[in-house]
Amino acid sequence: MNTIETFHIIAGLSALPMVFSAGLRMRKAYSSFAIALFVMCVLAATAEWCFLLLCTSSISLPFMVDEVFGQIDLSLVNRHLVCCLTVFANVTLLAMTLFLRRGSIKRFVFILLCLFLSLLLALSVLCSLSTGKSLDECFFGACCGVMYVAGTLLGFTYKEICVIVNIYLEAGLCLLSGLWVTATCIRSYMTNKSGNRLILMIAGIVYGLVYVSAFAWVCLHYALPMDTAFDLCYHELQMLAKEYHTTYNNMNYVMFILLFLACMIGNMTMARLFDSKKNIKAD
Repeated sequence: MNTIETFHIIAGLSALPMVFSAGLRMRKAYSSFAIALFVMCVLAATAEWCFLLLCTSSISLPFMVDEVFGQIDLSLVNRHLVCCLTVFANVTLLAMTLFLRRGSIKRFVFILLCLFLSLLLALSVLCSLSTGKSLDECFFGACCGVMYVAGTLLGFTYKEICVIVNIYLEAGLCLLSGLWVTATCIRSYMTNKSGNRLILMIAGIVYGLVYVSAFAWVCLHYALPMDTAFDLCYHELQMLAKEYHTTYNNMNYVMFILLFLACMIGNMTMARLFDSKKNIKAD
């Protein structure tokens, strides 16, 4: 057994304490939060073990775009860094299983998102150092790699998981966030039936109908089969990138990350502002 294999075993074993801790917590308090924490730890450990197994067996990882994006040759130094990052992630998750409380669910989601983005960026840096490609290309490749692995685990192809997540799921979440604003506007009027809140309720209903129409358009425009929907979206993003003098990668960032987050955060903020429970003062 050489040094790198020893590092991989240590990194893999570092996932066991967090899984064990999450399992004990679920056993003590059988709640939805404890179950979600345990499932997250199990999935994280499974993904880490698969990744470390691929590294140990000297199999290069394909990062898929429309076809194989490239092959990443992890050097010995970079493999040590990957093991260190794995241990760091597991220690962080272990701390979360020990100290995170149910009331701090927002903090839990924020920490988890930051951890995921940090690991993704670190993997992109390793990819850039190994292949000589730009950091933007490697970050995009890492994102595609995450989608490819997720699709493989769930039994979908790369194109299918991209359509499900980037088109249908994101559009559905945006729809729900828009309808949340509508619901809060209606509830605000039902709590205090004034003229101003009647106008607010009408505006909220129109706002919700806009989201329903947009969701229906997305489903019709990117109709099944999924391969056709993926190819259509791919070519449209290429056209937009050419029209706005940017790259295909940047259009993906704008459409599926920036606009999606802006929509979700904006609707969540408006829903909290219009929530009758937080605005019970008479007009």
